[in-house]
Amino acid sequence: MRTERALSLDACLVTFASVIMSTMTFSLLLDSILRTTQDQELQEKAVFALAQHGSPHAAELLRAYAERADAPTEVRAKAIFWLGQRHSADNAAYLRALYP
Repeated sequence: MRTERALSLDACLVTFASVIMSTMTFSLLLDSILRTTQDQELQEKAVFALAQHGSPHAAELLRAYAERADAPTEVRAKAIFWLGQRHSADNAAYLRALYP
């Protein structure tokens, strides 16, 4: 079990990375976190960071994560929530298809 301090450090690293990395590199880092970690709290932070990023690529990654059957339901729901908050034609079409 991870300690609270380790989780806090992970969250700080995600935040720091968003400041110093290029758009694509940052998105790829978050995608890697979402694909590899089993830590739900870290996945939630990665979803939030992608949502705040606002790039089309970040939205694509959120949509892909929302479709993953192996991801925690609560985190997938947060990805869907954030897609609904970012008004774009692509997100609207995705959500309409997800909930016909």
